[in-house]
Amino acid sequence: MRQTSMLSTARSPLHAKKAAFLICSTLLCVIPSGVLAQGAQAVDDAPESFRIFPLKGVTDTYEANDIQTTIRNMIPREKVYYVVSEGALAVMATPADMQRTEKIIADIDKNKKVFRLTYIISRSSSGGAVKTEHDMVMLTNHGETVLKRGVRVPLLTATGKGSDGQQSAVQYIDVGLMIRASLEGVGTGLRLHTKIEQSSVSDEKSEIGLPDPEIRQVALDERSGMEAGKTIPLGSLGVPGERVDISVKVEAVP
Repeated sequence: MRQTSMLSTARSPLHAKKAAFLICSTLLCVIPSGVLAQGAQAVDDAPESFRIFPLKGVTDTYEANDIQTTIRNMIPREKVYYVVSEGALAVMATPADMQRTEKIIADIDKNKKVFRLTYIISRSSSGGAVKTEHDMVMLTNHGETVLKRGVRVPLLTATGKGSDGQQSAVQYIDVGLMIRASLEGVGTGLRLHTKIEQSSVSDEKSEIGLPDPEIRQVALDERSGMEAGKTIPLGSLGVPGERVDISVKVEAVP
């Protein structure tokens, strides 16, 4: 009898766990379904509040809509709208969902990094000295900027005679250098898209009947991966009478 008692005592912890499991299972089975439904309804019936979240790092509607879509997918019960005139998200939600929304916005809506792009343009003619120019632009990550340097040339687009005599229609076009750049962060590196156009006025005249000059234009469209702090060549432009080599350096602004 004493031996049997010892074996029973040794097995008692296992028996206790099984008994506890059976008791818990039995309790779950006997809980009325209405009680569980009331608990779920209590969550749905939690009082909602309204709040405005100003977006600090967003620069266009696309980025704001991206944040709005993220919140709607993560918290389907919530009502969220982007107010374009205010640059903010209007949210109606329960306290718990409002707290989750605040966390999502804080993690996504951050100020963008600013970069300085220095375009190095070297011009050389046959037998002549090399002339180097530096054009600098500031650009945010996922941003775009345009730099123009040159003159505006008038072009006669139409002639006619009105009630007050001879009339002409004149249109001005930009002639010179134009740089269009966009930057996007990819992992630990950067992806730069640069479009450069170099135009000049030709000595030849147009043959369409109007005394307008011909505009010569060459363009370079380059997409390149690069690392902040390094200079990479982009390419060359075949401008009449000279060679134009272009490179760029990207630096992070503290």
